[in-house]
Amino acid sequence: MSSSCCGKSPEEGCAVRILSVDLLYLDRDVCTRCRGADETLDAAVASATPALRAMGIALEVRRTLVDSEEAAERLRLITSPTIRIDDRDIAPLVEESACESCGDLMTSGSVDCRVWLWRGEQYTSPPEGLIVEALMRAALAPREQPPVPPSDFALPENLRSFFKLRKARAAGAGCR
Repeated sequence: MSSSCCGKSPEEGCAVRILSVDLLYLDRDVCTRCRGADETLDAAVASATPALRAMGIALEVRRTLVDSEEAAERLRLITSPTIRIDDRDIAPLVEESACESCGDLMTSGSVDCRVWLWRGEQYTSPPEGLIVEALMRAALAPREQPPVPPSDFALPENLRSFFKLRKARAAGAGCR
């Protein structure tokens, strides 16, 4: 029987590797897409954990409210919600559509939120299978260094507009 650094086998519950899972979102309270991603992430983690544990892999799940342009730039957020495993977006092709729940935050303008593409279909919340597949791919992939973000990152105009409208609303200019 092989052992790991703690003297237990992966089947006995000792993690020999940790996958970092990050949910980056703009507003879980109002946005149904952010809330859906949060709920589906929980379900996917619950589904994948037994297999990952048997492989000696544990998950470290973090949820991050991206509440400013500065935070979005620091995190290199290109759309919301975003799920990353070991700093890699699980759905690197970004599609967006007008988000009715986020649009309700503003008196003018619309907010586009992520549309998840999986197996030829579009979803406003990530399907559990998409997240489970991404977890398994990451678990089976050789360990690599996290990708070095390009130095020429520019915050997408959609997110700039979102934060501008949110700031105006907070200042009373956008209240209904």
